[in-house]
Amino acid sequence: MKILFLHQYFKTPREGGGIRSYHIAKAMVSAGHHVTIITSNNEKARSVLIEGIEVVYLRVPYGNHFSFLKRLWAFWAFYRKALTRSQSCSEVDLVYAISTPLSVGWLGKKVSHRKKALFFFEVGDLWPEVPIQMGIIKNSVLKKWLYHIEQQVYRSADLVVALSSGMVDYIQKNGARKVVVVPNMADVSFFSDMKERTGTSGAFKVGYFGTIGLANHLQYLLDIAELSQEEGLDLAYIIVGDGAQKQAIRKEVALRKLENTTLLPWQDMEGVKRLMEQCDAVYISFQNVPILHSGSPNKLFDGLAAGKIIVSNLGGWSKAVIEDNEVGICYDPTHPRDFITKVQLLLSDKSRVSQLKVNALRLASSFDKVRLTQKVLDEIG
Repeated sequence: MKILFLHQYFKTPREGGGIRSYHIAKAMVSAGHHVTIITSNNEKARSVLIEGIEVVYLRVPYGNHFSFLKRLWAFWAFYRKALTRSQSCSEVDLVYAISTPLSVGWLGKKVSHRKKALFFFEVGDLWPEVPIQMGIIKNSVLKKWLYHIEQQVYRSADLVVALSSGMVDYIQKNGARKVVVVPNMADVSFFSDMKERTGTSGAFKVGYFGTIGLANHLQYLLDIAELSQEEGLDLAYIIVGDGAQKQAIRKEVALRKLENTTLLPWQDMEGVKRLMEQCDAVYISFQNVPILHSGSPNKLFDGLAAGKIIVSNLGGWSKAVIEDNEVGICYDPTHPRDFITKVQLLLSDKSRVSQLKVNALRLASSFDKVRLTQKVLDEIG
């Protein structure tokens, strides 16, 4: 089968970030399919072959530090260029489009119609509901138009791939004909050679790895760091990544004089692994907005695969997974004292700390990349 893969932010392990589409595309190639990915980068347009995957890079500058309007312009630029480039792809049997942004879904709908191909739409975040609930999109006319676009994409898709069970009801109510849940993946084999936690300090170390953006609201992490420092607790925090809010977070760390908190630059996957080795726990953070609880955070699954305790301020399906499988701590982000109470209770029992890490690795196996990519392949047939 000839598959046209549309993903504006395709990444390889060398680049870091979310590499789910890389694993899916590799699985498609291994199953004998011909895969062409149309994506973007900040450099020149080019086509390259990556492990059997034909990757077409379009020059569409984008950065986590972009304003919302500048991001919208990047979304439009990719849509326009990718639509033009897709015309040269002949005999397409399946168009596999990944959001965000929602415009990639509309692109997939249009290309699949032109090519008379099947259309699979993978939903990473529920757009436009996320920016609307966050108060980023306020114009009523724009909201109505975006909801219309969203419904048209869902209704035209032969299959919608949801990244969490928390998304399914919303997607079905908006007209999807068939929905399958394929969560993010835990790459246990990648983290299997990690060493035990090392370091000269005996502090319990919590690491955040990923985007430092408005949706992540890392002020929650600074709140627990500040309270930890005030009470003289042997806890340390590292923030690894980049994004629009990084400078604001850096300034706030300095303003609050948080000696227990370190900021480090964005890392590729090897860099993430090296830094995770130094941590006891991986922190998952999102703004306290209901729709964000439906997401499927990459670093939740990386943390499980690395055998780390999960600390999360999310509710919803991921909270149930963390608590039901006893792999970490879920706390109320509006009450940092809740975290302090729970982590002190945990640290008073060393055997409990070890057990949570064992549980994390056990749970990670249920999100194994081979098993989950096979779910996608089964739908292709």
